[in-house]
Amino acid sequence: MPDHDPAPGQPTPEYVVDTGVAIVANGRDEWPAECELACIGLLQDLVVHGGLVLDTLGLITAEYARHLNFSGQPGIGDAFFRWAQNNQYNEVRCSRVEITPDAEGNFLEFPDDAALADFDPSDRKFVATAAAHGSVHIAVGTDSGWWHHRDALAAAGIPIAFLCEKYFREKYRNGRR
Repeated sequence: MPDHDPAPGQPTPEYVVDTGVAIVANGRDEWPAECELACIGLLQDLVVHGGLVLDTLGLITAEYARHLNFSGQPGIGDAFFRWAQNNQYNEVRCSRVEITPDAEGNFLEFPDDAALADFDPSDRKFVATAAAHGSVHIAVGTDSGWWHHRDALAAAGIPIAFLCEKYFREKYRNGRR
């Protein structure tokens, strides 16, 4: 995982955050402790330092709203969602980029690559946001769809920060999908 804390004089790294990161950080499901801690760590760093990247259409925050509690309780992922809602227009804390839906329900910014044809349609907004930004990682918790498409996304210039990389490497060490 890329280090989120900036070196003195360096800009704060920015991330598009997949909803699964906040879900894992909430600790309601049984994930390896190191995964939960990595997700918590990134979300806490974003709250302290800023660096969240969202889309101007509000699609990412709308997805957060479907899976997280706006009251900010009881979990750290819920607290992050509340922070994101409250800071989404604060240019010191968040960047917002325009993404363009197309007639087929995809996004013009989503890479045109046959290897991504079966990529989860609900996650395409994150990829489109990262592509529109141009220099941001997508932080991912335990969603295996990202892992299965990591090479095609990397080839398209979309870097993924797998917060639970050890989890994926162990789960798929024998080449199983």
